[in-house]
Amino acid sequence: MIELKNVSFTYGEAESDVLYNTGVYDISLHIPKGRCVVLCGRSGSGKSTLLRLIGGLAPGFFPGELAGEVLLNGKEAAGLSSDERAKTLGMVFQDPRSQFFMDSVLDELSFTADNLGMPPKETKTLLERQVKKLHIAHLLDRSLNNLSSGQKQRVAIAAASLLLPSVILLDEPTANLDEDSTAELLDTLTSLKDSGITVIVSEHRLHAFLPVCGPIYLYGRGSDRPPVEPHRISKPDP
Repeated sequence: MIELKNVSFTYGEAESDVLYNTGVYDISLHIPKGRCVVLCGRSGSGKSTLLRLIGGLAPGFFPGELAGEVLLNGKEAAGLSSDERAKTLGMVFQDPRSQFFMDSVLDELSFTADNLGMPPKETKTLLERQVKKLHIAHLLDRSLNNLSSGQKQRVAIAAASLLLPSVILLDEPTANLDEDSTAELLDTLTSLKDSGITVIVSEHRLHAFLPVCGPIYLYGRGSDRPPVEPHRISKPDP
């Protein structure tokens, strides 16, 4: 499903020789379909960079020099077309407000399907399924600006998973959530995992995810080499 082969990434403009000693260093990972995994580490250890690489945002939107291979279903992540990426990947940022395009919940949920030119009937079917699965029917007529942090997170996840992508990426999803909202988030991730979607979470707080996720990879910046070295610190799912 997802495979990283000796991947290193350095941010900057390679053609101008302006590179920065940040990113990731010599990463190899294999994540099978339907797993929920956590990438854990301190701020700056490379967790978000790995999500950007898997999501095809680096290099590209985030310029830099990439070595190794990042593969999704055998294809280079950075080489996916916009349509392929929308149907294969969903991404939820740390602050969901930064990825909203519309004003209302209903319009935001419909945005991706409408943008891909899906027939209205098909879009309606997808919406009804997501609304029921993620328990957000009561939010449909609300303005996104009037939602709590937890509600915005659930709407962002519903929008990112509307097309049933193979993979959902979440960057520090509990950062702005209280205990109750975190519990609701974990219920949502369990539902996605049970539907066969691969869930990859970047986090620096582990305890909440232990009941839901299988492998947890710990990343750290060494004093004498660039980041990042992975260490599995939990057993994989059966």
